[in-house]
Amino acid sequence: MEDRDDLLRRVALIGSIDWFTFKLADILYRNGYLVIVASQKSSECGEIGKKLPIYVYCGSRIDEALINSIGPEDLAMAIVRIEDHEQAYNIARLLKSFGVPEVLVIADAKDANSFKAMGVRVVSPSKLVLGYIERLLRNEYKVLAYNDRDMEIYLVKVPEDSSLVGRTVEEVENEYGVVICSKISEGAVVKIASNYVLQGGDFITVIGAPKRIAEFLEET
Repeated sequence: MEDRDDLLRRVALIGSIDWFTFKLADILYRNGYLVIVASQKSSECGEIGKKLPIYVYCGSRIDEALINSIGPEDLAMAIVRIEDHEQAYNIARLLKSFGVPEVLVIADAKDANSFKAMGVRVVSPSKLVLGYIERLLRNEYKVLAYNDRDMEIYLVKVPEDSSLVGRTVEEVENEYGVVICSKISEGAVVKIASNYVLQGGDFITVIGAPKRIAEFLEET
């Protein structure tokens, strides 16, 4: 790779070509990576190469020859997007044997622990989607009542399985840097005591700086 004038010394290798790869390559490129995509699907190589200033190895898979041709000392990250568990595992192991510092496998791996034992991160698309849907549903319990640059006020229903359940108002306020000023009880807004123990189903009014509120909402 020494002949490439635009080498940024932060090279990301992606093993697959699809719509997800295109988005991923774009993000990496915009964050200063020299992106290389390797795929055995030659028919799709030209399209991604036309849309992004990246290097594309057509008809290639991630193997020892490809890694040596790129220059393993330049590889900062490698992303494996293969559903076959055994194949993904072998490629990840090969990349780690070359000393690639960050190897990420994007697949619903049957045994994520086998990857973790090598220092390889596994991201499950199914878990990401399910997690997003869960957060989306949980957000139905959060209503923005007021906001400006310095402050936000939210009406929050504490879910039954929230980490806030069983903790006092004072404990929560001290941890997240917000103020829980009231709760709705039997249709009326009542002041909430600092020693009140939060329960699932409580409707509470929370005030704080936008950053603090965001951190608080992430936990509810």
